Amino acid sequence: MASNRRILWKMRCRVSVSFSAGAHHTQYYLTNICSRNFYGNGKRDIVSISYNVKDYYQELHPAVRLYKNLTRDDLQTISVNCQRPTNSIFGTVWGTISGKETEKDVRTDAGKEIMVYLPDPVNISNRAPAGLIKQDLIEVADFKISVEVHPSGREVKAEANEGIKVLYGSLADAKDQKVKRTPLGTNRFPDKESLKPPRPEQQPSKKEPASPSVYTFTADQCSGAIILRLTPTDTTDTFKTYRKATDVDDKVQTLFDLGNFGLETPKLKFSKVEKLWWGEEFTNVEFYNLTGFHFRFLETKQHVAHMQFWIAVIPGPKVDARLHDHTDQAFRELHTCLSQGTPQEQVSGTAKQGGMVAPRKEYYSKSFEDVKKLEEKLNEGAFDYCALMPLEEHGKIWHTLDDGRTIYRKNGTVSYPAHAWRAGVGNAGENVDVWMALEFDARV
Repeated sequence: MASNRRILWKMRCRVSVSFSAGAHHTQYYLTNICSRNFYGNGKRDIVSISYNVKDYYQELHPAVRLYKNLTRDDLQTISVNCQRPTNSIFGTVWGTISGKETEKDVRTDAGKEIMVYLPDPVNISNRAPAGLIKQDLIEVADFKISVEVHPSGREVKAEANEGIKVLYGSLADAKDQKVKRTPLGTNRFPDKESLKPPRPEQQPSKKEPASPSVYTFTADQCSGAIILRLTPTDTTDTFKTYRKATDVDDKVQTLFDLGNFGLETPKLKFSKVEKLWWGEEFTNVEFYNLTGFHFRFLETKQHVAHMQFWIAVIPGPKVDARLHDHTDQAFRELHTCLSQGTPQEQVSGTAKQGGMVAPRKEYYSKSFEDVKKLEEKLNEGAFDYCALMPLEEHGKIWHTLDDGRTIYRKNGTVSYPAHAWRAGVGNAGENVDVWMALEFDARV
């Protein structure tokens, strides 16, 4: 009889496991999985194999993969903290193994992401104290980013210098319920909007006067709201520029402590894109990615959005994210600038700020190949350009019907024109653009 130490279990059926890295998502089909104490630390690790057999099943990237068990030994001390699913935010870690990782990558947290499980706002009592359901996530480019869950009708306060981005539901202006913020915004590209609050309140109370820098939103009366709060860490209220990508990366801090869930908190960092498994076409390009957080509902595990970060070094129009149209991905994507490498006062002559480019209206429905030819001919007149300052977000780029509904391709992905982030061309030497990407689930 085989001992439990030799084989814990096997699954001889096809099991689907999904992973994500950067802008790419991969699904592996596994035919054999077993669990053993591979690392000799007394914990059960998992090993899997996927294969490529002609005329049977052909995995695109067949490999043997080992997943190390990083759970802590003192799990019994955290059981009390895991009993509040209706008013808590939970987290776990996942990552992608591509076969291109170095030994250093395996030892570090390269490729790891944090999965954030959020309670549905409709399950939260409005009697819960304000600010109770909040989790700090990361500090990047001098912004502290946190996620918050607000029940229906809850007032949401925001400082004048903060950015407020809705992930789910909506926020209405407390004075005018018709003015709403939604996950996908209201404008179409090349228009843009600021994530900052719209205007100050002047409603002093009898107890104490209201701060002119505080604004009030109201969470959706039916669905409530899940939001990201981007708070500047610099008290001088000035936006920073960075000379090098390492200047940004050195200051990144992962704030979501997963120790309460028995996990080691990964130290999220930027990676040069050419070193990622999908980044070969960016060889010798100063382009960096930090793939960070996936948001899902705690109750249903429904995916809501993916948040990641990018750096492009300027000057130069060739230092960019390359034209792409998401033919293999089903999401709707918006980008927010965190640091503009070319400040407004430097824009003169040939200087140009970093931002998003996409075909103009008359070219919007042309094929990717046709748009690519326009770019190769340097036909700048065929493109709209949306330069972004910190906490500004560009409008919708994906194709929609006249009533605003999303158009989908036959394969279920969202229909997009070719588009890309174009790094700025500054006059004051080499700086970097830093921006945040939010990829919203195509069906939510």
